[in-house]
Amino acid sequence: MDSINAAQREKDEFALLLARVGELPEARQLEFHRVLSEVLGGKLGEETERSKQVRQRREALDVMRAAAEHLGLPQGQAPSVDQFKQAARDASLPMSFKRVHSLFDGRWHLACRYYQGLPVPRIAREQARREYGEMI
Repeated sequence: MDSINAAQREKDEFALLLARVGELPEARQLEFHRVLSEVLGGKLGEETERSKQVRQRREALDVMRAAAEHLGLPQGQAPSVDQFKQAARDASLPMSFKRVHSLFDGRWHLACRYYQGLPVPRIAREQARREYGEMI
């Protein structure tokens, strides 16, 4: 009986954790994925396409942050397209505008929303779920 209760409690805690992570802003979800991947190390197995996309988006946000710092923008302010391109040239950023742009489905405003920790529009979330499944 105790093992059944423990199993149900574990299942409930897992569901609660997933729900809570799902409520976080998308940028924090990317950070959660990074930390969980580091903590579990090789236990996560082979990188899935979705995990690869999450990792690459997180790296793109780091590049956007480097561009913003290079430009002296206030913390949390995303660079405009022209500002990012200028910073990429001046600071030899490790990722081009074209690459960052493509990682956010060709939508710079989507990259900026992630960068700023703003909610991603429902349509973008639904498209990602259709393309990559429910676990985004």
